[in-house]
Amino acid sequence: MVKKALLVGLNYPVNDKLRLNSSYNDLELVEKYLHINENFNKDNIIKLTDKNTTVNFANYFNIIDNMKKIIDNSTSKDILFFYFTGHGTQLVDKNNDELDSKDEAFMPADFDRWVIGDDLFKSIFANCKANTTILFDSCHSGTAIDLKYTYTLCPFISTNKLDVKDDNNIICYSSSNDSNLSFASVLPDGNRHVKWFSNFTYYFIKHLANFKEKISNRDLIMSMRNDPKKTCINKGVISFSNIKIATCMFLEQYDEEIIEAAKRKLKNLSENKHYGLLLKEKLKIEKELRMKNAIIEKYKNALHQKNMPNVDNFNAILYSIKD
Repeated sequence: MVKKALLVGLNYPVNDKLRLNSSYNDLELVEKYLHINENFNKDNIIKLTDKNTTVNFANYFNIIDNMKKIIDNSTSKDILFFYFTGHGTQLVDKNNDELDSKDEAFMPADFDRWVIGDDLFKSIFANCKANTTILFDSCHSGTAIDLKYTYTLCPFISTNKLDVKDDNNIICYSSSNDSNLSFASVLPDGNRHVKWFSNFTYYFIKHLANFKEKISNRDLIMSMRNDPKKTCINKGVISFSNIKIATCMFLEQYDEEIIEAAKRKLKNLSENKHYGLLLKEKLKIEKELRMKNAIIEKYKNALHQKNMPNVDNFNAILYSIKD
């Protein structure tokens, strides 16, 4: 089993209107989390940016090419992670698969010529065999992959594409729904300094890093929804291709044996709970019997004292003590 990642971050430095300040910092944050917390080897983490036009440049071709290479060279035992931070946009839906008649798209460095639309993303991941997690921090990214199941956390709504079969093991966490924007802020970097970070990425990674143990996708989704600090993660959108991926541990392989073991554990807990209720009822009955026996003994003592007027209360107590 190999863990592989592709991290794509664009600041659009040559475009005054679209320039961002957060994406390069986002990539560093995500890379450190993957390496330290999820045991990704740095040699298996590819980063594409628009810092340099010659080395690992985040243009349309390089993004698509790297995605395909990682997917094609992976097996069902591998773990894949894809991260996209930058601008998202919407296009006119040409194949009538969108309720709002708009396709979602990610903007690479050469966005003036090409964008990566949800239909293209969907086709690239269609043959993916590995357990795959995708994180989008961009505007209009709620259904950027167009997977079968979608949860919006605020409001908490589930949608299911009934004409699509459960397939692959892909889950996608997105910073906003299809009609909303995503934002960046100046936030603490941990070294008594501040930097620009994309809000969703920063708080999503912070949320994950604070867990002391591994957590399932399902539990992660619910913890995001119930985020007590009310950061932006409780407004995210989660979509997945197969219902069973929700039971899988975050960034871990889906393992039927582990799932079955978990089911057995739940069954045992249920049986133990049932046994506990029976034991509690048994103790209750025994207590009631002891109280009734005490009442019976009281009347016996009273009857004995009536027949033996010289016996005082203390002797009656001694009398009631069983051998």
